[in-house]
Amino acid sequence: MGAVAHHNGPETETLFKNLHTEFQRMKIKLHVSGAETVGQPTLRNSEELFIAYEMFYMLFYPHGGSAVPSVIITENSENYLQR
Repeated sequence: MGAVAHHNGPETETLFKNLHTEFQRMKIKLHVSGAETVGQPTLRNSEELFIAYEMFYMLFYPHGGSAVPSVIITENSENYLQR
């Protein structure tokens, strides 16, 4: 997620919201009886991103809920906080 550091807070928040929405849709699809489950689940057409996001979600949100951070630290805000 090093590339996220080059975006501002609103862009990063939108990315997390979109990933979370896509992740939740995939999880629902995996649990629906009769849904097509050929192949591995993906996020943004990437199995690795799905696995990484699922690990992140299970680690930081073990009881569920939104995975959109309430505070997003970007490269710009990190430099500001270090002053």
